Amino acid sequence: VHPIDWSFVSASGEATKQWQCPRGDFLRNYLHPHGHHSAAASPATHLIHALAISPAGDSLVSAGADGFLSFFDWPSSACYLQLRIPLHPG
Repeated sequence: VHPIDWSFVSASGEATKQWQCPRGDFLRNYLHPHGHHSAAASPATHLIHALAISPAGDSLVSAGADGFLSFFDWPSSACYLQLRIPLHPG
């Protein structure tokens, strides 16, 4: 849940989306240039394990099964940074 604008994000195997409370109106998609939901990603790596919104409400980060951390500008939904971390079994 966003700390200021009363909206929230969800993730599925197809997209990370922003919704407006209280009715749940769709607002926008957050597009991942690489990993998570990209065309090159395999179905097994489409899982998003975590989503977090910064306390100031200006950034969103997603962490996926593919090892990518994707950082987005909240107002524009633009991805401004991606990091790939080594995958560990377990």
